[in-house]
Amino acid sequence: MSRNYPLRFDALEAKMLLAAHAAAAAPHVDARPMVLDGTLAVDNNAASVSESPDGGTTTSTPVAGRFGTLGELRGTWNETADANGDTEGFDTIRLHNAQGTLLVAFNNQDPGALQKSGKTHYYEDAQDLVNATGTYKGVSESGTIKLVTNSADTALDGLTLQSKTS
Repeated sequence: MSRNYPLRFDALEAKMLLAAHAAAAAPHVDARPMVLDGTLAVDNNAASVSESPDGGTTTSTPVAGRFGTLGELRGTWNETADANGDTEGFDTIRLHNAQGTLLVAFNNQDPGALQKSGKTHYYEDAQDLVNATGTYKGVSESGTIKLVTNSADTALDGLTLQSKTS
């Protein structure tokens, strides 16, 4: 025997769930803009290379520099390459001081043509602040990064960051 049931609506359908209500009630906070203008010295002699099971490598190079009101920042630049030595994915620079940590990412897979300005040779890419902790939590930043090479273009001498807001 077959029964026909009338259409019914779930009793919760008209009610807002607590989780949805809490999310709706949370005010939207715009990220505070940050200026990252400065140059990081690259310590190529202290670089280390780790190899993954697929033959790819990650080169970790210590960096340090002064960034205006942020003061001295130290950290590590990580660049990943596949088994053929081709740059893979985003490069990252993790910087820190007593106030917190900043994680900057840039895509160095296709840096474009080498640019020359007097004795300065560099490749330029877009960069973004992708994460921050401590007092830097909630900040936003984007701009450019110049990978400055020696005059023979055989070694990286520095990384110069410049924010769009400056």
